[in-house]
This record gives sequence, C-alpha cells and structure tokens, in this order.
Amino acid sequence: MTIRVAIADDHSLVRQGLRRYLDMADGIEVVGEASNGQELVDLVGDEQPDIALVDIRMPEMDGLEAARKIRESHPKTGVIMLTGIGEHLNEMTSPLYGADAHLDKPFELQALDAAVTRVLGARGF
Repeated sequence: MTIRVAIADDHSLVRQGLRRYLDMADGIEVVGEASNGQELVDLVGDEQPDIALVDIRMPEMDGLEAARKIRESHPKTGVIMLTGIGEHLNEMTSPLYGADAHLDKPFELQALDAAVTRVLGARGF
C-alpha cells in the first residue's frame, strides 16, 4: 500500500525538506504541496491524500481552519499539525481543531514517522 501525503507550509524550505525525506521513504507518495490553507483544502479535494501535514501559521487561511475544513469535507484524510515555538497545541487540544496528531517544530524525522504510523493505525490503514 502506498501512503499518499500532502504537505502544507508557507516556508518553501520546510516543504522541500519534508518532500525530500518523504520521497526517499518506501511506500510514500507526496501528492502535492501547498503554501497556504486554501491551497491545501483544494489539494486535498483534488488528490484525496491519506495524510495532510499542516503548518498552523499560513497566509490566506491558517492551518487550524484548513484542518477543520478537511475534517468536515474529507474525514478519511488524517491531519498532522506542525506547530512552531510558542504555538500552543498538544495532544489534548489537537482534536479540537481537527488534527489527529501534532509535531512541535523542529522535530526529528523519526517523530514524523511515528506520527504517520499512529494516525494511519487510528484510521484503520
């Protein structure tokens, strides 16, 4: 099975780094990148990924609003929020915003692997 992933972050360097890492992983296909929340919502609608990696702070529509819209329109897509220093989101509050998990930046790549595995397992993959 191939895990389909969408990446959303307003910093191109972060998107590129995540994409390079995920492209090297077996069984993962990056279906697209978005630089803001609206682009992500559109991308998820078009591509139906299994997982969306979502930065909280993005222009036009932040990651919290994008996660809420994804959860409403595409409930099969798992959402992993990427939070920066000082952004208060944790395992207790993540579900309130439509997220299945969160990672605090900077994070180790093994933490990303664990979050993807946990979210897919919770969604029955």
